[in-house]
Amino acid sequence: MAPDTWMIDGCKSFASMFPVLDYAVIPAALEDGSGEVGSFLVAVDDRFQVDWAWDASGMRTTGSHTITLRGVETPHTTLIGRSGQARGGVGNAWFTLGISAVYLGVAAAAIDAAGEYACNRVPTALGRPIAELEGVQRRLGQAALLLHTARAQLYYTAEQWLHYPARRTELTAWLAAAKVTVTNHAVEAVDHCLRVAGGAGLSRTLPLERYHRDVRAGLSHPPSDDEAAVAFGRAVVQRFRDNTPTDAEKEQI
Repeated sequence: MAPDTWMIDGCKSFASMFPVLDYAVIPAALEDGSGEVGSFLVAVDDRFQVDWAWDASGMRTTGSHTITLRGVETPHTTLIGRSGQARGGVGNAWFTLGISAVYLGVAAAAIDAAGEYACNRVPTALGRPIAELEGVQRRLGQAALLLHTARAQLYYTAEQWLHYPARRTELTAWLAAAKVTVTNHAVEAVDHCLRVAGGAGLSRTLPLERYHRDVRAGLSHPPSDDEAAVAFGRAVVQRFRDNTPTDAEKEQI
């Protein structure tokens, strides 16, 4: 191996958008004694072996195939980050907020599709669009309220992260809260939209069945709901532990 180079050897699953990428950011464990994970910016070429087996229930167009690199040499300068630089509680805002925005968009598209369907669907027995029914309006309203809440939290968190870099350690918890809130609200909102369309929503003539499959993928991205809840719970416990006097301090009191 040439000096001042790294050699990457291994597989990367869920390599989203890989078929159209010119460059890929590859995470790899660094065997330099640091115990860290490095991020390498590597030009996509024939050194990548691709398993074209991506066939998920939803989000199929992300092209999240599995890629393999065997003995790929890359210059030292392509190492653009180490996990150690994120220690101290600073989160990965571009990933967390970026994926949250994707599923927010799916929910917004579902509301548009359900609203259009409701305005155009005129059952013979009813004689007017189902959009005039209070039950349909309530479903659309619940979906819109969920979307509004999710969007407000996502945008506010992004604004805080952008304008207050000195607070990013503290704001890491906000990233997790935004991700969990947005993805769960998006799932629930799309479910309301699917109920508006009824049986027609299951047909591929409407995009709602695809949105329903796509939006659930948001739950699989880290942090999971369980991970976030445990982290928030530990933070509460730690806050009270920090404020609890030790036995020595109690004796002095």
